[in-house]
Amino acid sequence: GITNSRRLSGIESLYVDGRHTTVSKQLGSGGSKEVYDVSVDDEHYALALPGTADPAQIIIAKWGKVLKEPANTDRLRELGLHVNDLCRVVPSTVNGHEFPALIMKRYSDHNFPIYDSKNPQGNYHELIKPDQQVTDKQVISLLSPVGTEIVALVQNGAKLGRDCFNLCAINGVPHLYLNDLGAATFGKIPQGELERYVEAYVSAALGAFVNTTTERVYRENPYVHSMGNLESSLQPKLVAKVMYTLRESSPSSRS
Repeated sequence: GITNSRRLSGIESLYVDGRHTTVSKQLGSGGSKEVYDVSVDDEHYALALPGTADPAQIIIAKWGKVLKEPANTDRLRELGLHVNDLCRVVPSTVNGHEFPALIMKRYSDHNFPIYDSKNPQGNYHELIKPDQQVTDKQVISLLSPVGTEIVALVQNGAKLGRDCFNLCAINGVPHLYLNDLGAATFGKIPQGELERYVEAYVSAALGAFVNTTTERVYRENPYVHSMGNLESSLQPKLVAKVMYTLRESSPSSRS
């Protein structure tokens, strides 16, 4: 019902937690969600509703995963990783149809800039400048917090898809920002699979870094342009550093 009504007329009426809500604009959309800038009692939030392109049964299956996002977000936040400050399921009524929506804090309301790899919305970084000459050693140092965060993910058995990886900057230093966590799972990663996960997470992090640089940096700085390439010398060095940290921090290495 909600899907059909939105296909016909968009969002004509919206209530969140029983309170009248106005929609300012769409903030982004992906495979499972459409996210809107909404105002509830004069407070702005990001509200996620299902997309309307898929058949109902596929939307239901996708939304079942979306409903797991708050718990997974809380779990990563407890590990000290950067995630949305607010992520919870709220009862909503859209065009008269009741539906469990997802409410979040808008990126713009966080106290640090967030660079979304899938929906940059015009928000790009220049953590490496267009004319800056950098080496692998310098960039590995710059991305040291990202490496530490990948170690935390792997040590705690967080199994994430590439789409979860974005970037934020705190005091000019890059960190991972993780979202779209509905499909995330947790469980001990076998020793023999650690490097495969590290390689995937390093690749996703570098991809997020490159995807969210300004067009000027990407065009004018050959180092940044090459960072995401498979033949880049940077990626294996980052993987090796993360793996070294993992081995050094494992119980067996201290016994």
